[in-house]
Amino acid sequence: VGTGPFILESYRESVILTYKKNPNYFKKGLPYLDRVERLIVKDYSTGLASFRTGKLDILGTTANVLNHEDAPSLRRISGVQILKFAPFTSGENIIGRMDQPPWNNINFRRAVALAIDREAWLKSIYPEGGVILSGPIPSTSPFFIPLEQLGEAGKYYRYDPEEAKRLLKESGYDGSVLTLFTTTGYGPAYLSRTELIKDILERIGIKTKIEAQEYSKWIRDTYRGNYTGGIVHNPGWSLG
Repeated sequence: VGTGPFILESYRESVILTYKKNPNYFKKGLPYLDRVERLIVKDYSTGLASFRTGKLDILGTTANVLNHEDAPSLRRISGVQILKFAPFTSGENIIGRMDQPPWNNINFRRAVALAIDREAWLKSIYPEGGVILSGPIPSTSPFFIPLEQLGEAGKYYRYDPEEAKRLLKESGYDGSVLTLFTTTGYGPAYLSRTELIKDILERIGIKTKIEAQEYSKWIRDTYRGNYTGGIVHNPGWSLG
């Protein structure tokens, strides 16, 4: 389909996709490979083990990239090359419904923003590198605005837990336990980050309980905004 270097030859559901070389590819002499077999490995640990033992030649896609913490050990394997790329950018988002409390209160939202130590998050979770985003536009876009160029709005991207507590008090938040929605669909590493968000929020006084939803329910309801109250740990996907 389209003008890509490979043509889908066969597909076994939930098992494998096989592609053959496109003889009419517009770039002469490419692709170098005659065919590509893409195994569907749903479990990250299984994929990692298969790569270590030589059953896979490539590990990582835009949907399931290599975890940063696994990179150092893989570098020690002879012949392994780790590529860094950012054509498809993901961000960690804490969101809520603007028509429902407590997210409809601007001081509550600002309190959450100031509670996050973005530099520490970046260094601990993404040691291989990353960029602190200043909004929905990915860092690979020519329209991306770095934090230092945001002006007055940039102050809400700094880490200031005491100011966060003050704004939380002004928001009128009553200390009730909020549901922190997340999903099992992005793997255990994603759920670990939800646990970290829970800890961050509770340090400034926001009480939460995590509801980890199956991916089908997540996409059908929560991802589309069909939930009541609470806040959501949501990945932000954007083309760079």
